[in-house]
Parts: sequence; structure tokens; C-alpha cells
Amino acid sequence: KNLVGYTTLRKKTCKIKNLSKKTKYLLFDTFIIKKNYQGKKLSNLLMDFNKIIIKQTDNFSILLCEKTLSKYYKKRGWYEIKIEKEDIKFSNILIKSKIMAYNTPPILKKLITLK
Repeated sequence: KNLVGYTTLRKKTCKIKNLSKKTKYLLFDTFIIKKNYQGKKLSNLLMDFNKIIIKQTDNFSILLCEKTLSKYYKKRGWYEIKIEKEDIKFSNILIKSKIMAYNTPPILKKLITLK
């Protein structure tokens, strides 16, 4: 009956080098669990739900996070990547943080560096 957490996946597009059309992806934008409910494994449940949606929509997803949170996301199947600006252009996203990815397509894997 009470909202204890929520998440947002935003439909976005990016331009990948050597591809003529834009590529769709999901920006993992928001992930919040109320303080009183943290530590009860609800974040795992919500993260699993997001991963199902990402796969069912046949998209890949990226998220931007502080360095201190990258370990948290790595434990949940995300991986840190490095993207050269000339290889991929994300619209309306200022990338100053760590970039994490999930379910990346083969064409994208050729252009990123896993960390």
C-alpha cells in the first residue's frame, strides 16, 4: 500500500560511429529505496525487474553514477565502460560520471572499453 522505492528507465537514442541510423537505448535514470526499507534486499528485487525490462525491450541500458556506487552496480551485473566521444554521441547527456552498461549489443562492444 506504500511506495517504498521506484526507478526510471528513459527511452533515448544515441549515434554510434559507422551506423547510419540512431540506436535506441534505455537510460537508467532513477533508483531510489526509502531509507526505512534499505538493507532489506528490495533493491535487488527492483534491479532484477529493471534488467528484465531492459532485455524484454531488446535494448541496452546505461547509467551514470558516482565512483562510490560503481561497486554496487557491478555486483548487480552492470559493468563500467569507457566511451570515446567520437565513437558514440549521447543526446542531452553530460557525461562527467562513471558510465555503467547492461545488455550491450555487439556493435557497441567494439567501441567501448570495459573496466
